[in-house]
Amino acid sequence: SDIISDTQSGAWSGYRINGTELFPDYIKLEFLRSDCIFELAPTERGAVIRLEFNGEHEPYLSFLPVKGNYKYRFDEKTSTLFGQTDGHSKDVAVDFKMYFAVRFDSGAVNSERTKCSENCIHMALNCKKTEARIAISYISEEMALLSLEREIGGRSFDEIRAIASERWESCLSRIEIDSDDISQLRTFYSCMYRAFLWPRKFYELDCNNEPIHLNTATFAPSKGVFYTDNGFWDTYRTLYPYLSLIDTELYSAMA
Repeated sequence: SDIISDTQSGAWSGYRINGTELFPDYIKLEFLRSDCIFELAPTERGAVIRLEFNGEHEPYLSFLPVKGNYKYRFDEKTSTLFGQTDGHSKDVAVDFKMYFAVRFDSGAVNSERTKCSENCIHMALNCKKTEARIAISYISEEMALLSLEREIGGRSFDEIRAIASERWESCLSRIEIDSDDISQLRTFYSCMYRAFLWPRKFYELDCNNEPIHLNTATFAPSKGVFYTDNGFWDTYRTLYPYLSLIDTELYSAMA
């Protein structure tokens, strides 16, 4: 518990690049200060994380503020942490919130040892090894929970990673290059990977699987798809022509 902190500067931890795995479908690194192996497998609106603590410290998973105000609520019956933040990059947002739901393995959280303070919560864990399933929403807590159930549900970490791997293989196999230069291959597919990250999906699927998004003009839910983080010079000159050749379905949805 001596490494628990309510500030980013106090909660830092280094890791070694050697032995770290960074892939589109998987991240694995070891936080040196807490002696914790951290793994993550992504979904579209969430992720599964796997933690393995190897030191003498009592295991905690901390949620710390980046900016803005945070609120947390833990439901012991479902072992789910609900939270929200109004943090954003500009001052024009009104009534803006990001909601998130984090479901732990049953019995993984020790509520008596869990520590709460302003804008922070430190979830005490009963086991050195545990998994947590995460999803977010810009509309409501209920929508975050819906995405959690739909995209992850009761699937294991390895199952979620396999789904993510299949999705990324579908994207990255659309272009094949012939080269014996491993550095050239890594550079090409790293760039191709990043080309599929933006513009970013800013819509969710309601209970009827219909697309819905937070209208950034009215900050009220609106029907339909929405994409954000669109740098028009780059997308107009390069990304859109590129997508029109290799992913017409995605290109059409963005347009």
